[in-house]
Amino acid sequence: MHNNIRSASKNIDEFRLFIDGLIYNEGCLNSNDGTLIYVRNEISFNHDIVNLGPVKAVQLHLKLGNSTVDVLAAYRSPSLCPLEFTIALENYFEAMFHL
Repeated sequence: MHNNIRSASKNIDEFRLFIDGLIYNEGCLNSNDGTLIYVRNEISFNHDIVNLGPVKAVQLHLKLGNSTVDVLAAYRSPSLCPLEFTIALENYFEAMFHL
């Protein structure tokens, strides 16, 4: 299978047919927006879609042995204001860690 990653939103169902453990945040800014993540079958995980202002991020909760590791994956389009994105990210981490 061959697909341009920039067309993932258009082809996400086809990707999911061939790749197990695929997470897509259903980006909505433009046709190329979104974060696509692959997690190997051997890794136990769950995920949440997090709104960071106009950006949707994926928060992964990976179970590794006796530990849980959280990973936040986000993409800021060059068309978005960097300051707005940074403030949304700071607010998210402050709420997450009760800062």
